[in-house]
Parts: sequence; C-alpha cells; structure tokens
Amino acid sequence: MSETKEVLIDMGFDANDADTAIQNGYNDVESALEYIQAKMSGNTLPPRNVQAINNESSTSQQTGETFEERQARLKQQIEQRKQERLLKEKETEKLDEIRRRQDTRATRDAKEAWEAKQVAIDREARKNERRKERDYKAALLARIQADREAKLAAQPPMPAAPQSPAASAAPDSPVAQGSTPFSIARQSPAPPAEITETVVRVRQPDNQCIERVFSVKDTVRDVVRWVADARTDGCVGPFDLFIFPKRKFSGAALDMTLKEANAVPKVLFAMISHVQ
Repeated sequence: MSETKEVLIDMGFDANDADTAIQNGYNDVESALEYIQAKMSGNTLPPRNVQAINNESSTSQQTGETFEERQARLKQQIEQRKQERLLKEKETEKLDEIRRRQDTRATRDAKEAWEAKQVAIDREARKNERRKERDYKAALLARIQADREAKLAAQPPMPAAPQSPAASAAPDSPVAQGSTPFSIARQSPAPPAEITETVVRVRQPDNQCIERVFSVKDTVRDVVRWVADARTDGCVGPFDLFIFPKRKFSGAALDMTLKEANAVPKVLFAMISHVQ
C-alpha cells in the first residue's frame, strides 16, 4: 500500500476512491485529496500526465512554498479532516443515544400501560365473579324459602288432640272424682312411635333434586359422601350443604347425626359448589 493511499484511508476516505485518484495521476496526498473532493462534489478532474505534474511542481516553486511548508500545510489538512470526522462520529453517537433512550422510555411506558390495563381487567373480572356468586346464592336461598313455604302451605292442618274423658268431664263428675291412675293411663292416647328414618332431599346447583332415605343415626358426613357419588349435575369438586335458614355444615358439624341436626322426619339440603 502506497503512503498516499494509507494517509487518505487514515483521513477517512474510501480505499477505492484513493486508488482511483492515484490511477489518474494524483499520486501525492494533496492532489489526491483535491481529486476526491472534486469527485464528491460532482466535478471529476481529468487524468494528470507527467507534464502537468511537472508544471504543478514548477508552479509550486514559483509560489515560493518550500517542501517543509507544503508538508506542514498537508499535515494541517489531515489533522483538520480527522477532527471533523471525530466530531461527526461523536454527534452520531449522541443522536443514537438519544434515540435509544427515547425508544427505551416508550417501551417502558407501553409496558406499564399494558400492565395497568391487565390489572384493571383482572379486577373487573373478579368483581363480576363475586357479583355472580352473590346473585346465585341469593336466588338459591329465595328458591329454598319459596319451596319451604309451598310445602308448608300444601300440608293439611294438624287435627286437634283428643281430650281424655277425665279431662273433659266436669270436676264434680264421677269420672273425674273416681278416676284412678290405672284408668287415666288407659284412657290417655298412646305415645307416638319413635322416628328411626328421615327423608333427605338435596337441591343441586342446576336446581335438580336427588332424594334418599337415611337412618336418623346417620351423620351429615354420610349424606355428603352419598351426594358426591350420586350427584347428577355433571360437576365435580368440593361443595357445602346448607339448610334453611342458612346453616352451613362443615368441620365438626359434619359428624352430627341427622337427628341432632334436626333433620327429621325429612329435610331439604341446598348444595353449593366451591368457586374455583
């Protein structure tokens, strides 16, 4: 590589431009620099011959410029070119840093906006779920109350208990005065038979009921196991049983017998699945 080409490349010019200048006879740095600058501005200089170079050399001698002065001027041009290139590179780096920071800030703002939107969507979804759950439970309790009231209204009135002859007789009648413990016991109505079974109905979340007869000594936990196996609503998973007025069976209450839970001679449980 010639010294002229090396200096031109060091000044930041393209190697092909340096080769073109040298091939056209601009062998020294100063003339090659003029050729490249003219080419960049759209004015290509013609090739130089030896006579033109000699004329230029003689012209330089006529101007009185010594070799050392010419070299100093050339070094000054090279240094000036280097400084311009460094300033341009620094300006480019500064603009790139500004664009990078702007892109980073815009990306961060977009991410924060997206996260805030997702939080708002999730919060609204949870509120809707809680609202639906409250509405469902309220509707279920209303249906249970209406069903209970309808059943009470459909039951025939209880007949009045018959009075014993001793109680209905006048205080001074022979029956009242001459009654003995044996005769009173014989005339009293027989005590009701002890209830040993109860009818258990369970209203599922789809408003369909399942029913079975249990012993009054069976526990609420036995009912829960049966419901888990016999449910027809097509769902799986944990659930709670309630009776009206709202009473939830969980924990130790599951070990109560149906008699202790006042679930005789029949009872209606409401089944509410856990919200996932």
